[in-house]
Amino acid sequence: MPPLNQFVVKFLRSILAFSLLLLFWYAPLIFSLTQPTLIEAGVLGKRIAEAPVADTFRYENLGIEVPIEKAAWTSPLNTKDWRKIRSALERGVSLAYEGEFLESVTLAFITGHSSDVYPHRYSSVFASLGQAQRDDNFTLWLNQNPYQFKVTGVKIISPQDVEEFQALNPGEKSDIQRVALVTCWPVLTTRSRLVVIGERSLRGSL
Repeated sequence: MPPLNQFVVKFLRSILAFSLLLLFWYAPLIFSLTQPTLIEAGVLGKRIAEAPVADTFRYENLGIEVPIEKAAWTSPLNTKDWRKIRSALERGVSLAYEGEFLESVTLAFITGHSSDVYPHRYSSVFASLGQAQRDDNFTLWLNQNPYQFKVTGVKIISPQDVEEFQALNPGEKSDIQRVALVTCWPVLTTRSRLVVIGERSLRGSL
């Protein structure tokens, strides 16, 4: 085989190997981004609405069902220790709020990866949050009790803008409880935070 042809074959093999590596590396991200469309098209079914055994976060329209880890240090209101945050997010999504019980607070945060720097089971669990729609529902299952929230808005917030995160709190006298879903945005960056806001009425729930 002529030297030029050998070079071309080696080059194409290298491109193929590199493409397969990228596909493997970003497979969780690709699946997370395409899952909502596949569900809407009827290719994938929605989750069965049965109570999970462990604490779980569900957002059926986006195809998300993931374990919840209670981790107050992952709140965007607190000082960041990225090693501790990363450890929590490798096991699912984190739930953070200031108070003893979820029922007693008016604001909580659920944080998850949109695209971690290396692939793992939950590395892109929140990549599809950009497809969240107003009036969607998501549910926190805690101790086998469901807490259902309706999406009321979406924001882009700088991770340094603690005051804007604090402003999400409707206040202690409010009969509304908010849960903010938080992830790095845009995907493959850590520049900003995409925040999907869910609300539920506290009337009759306490």
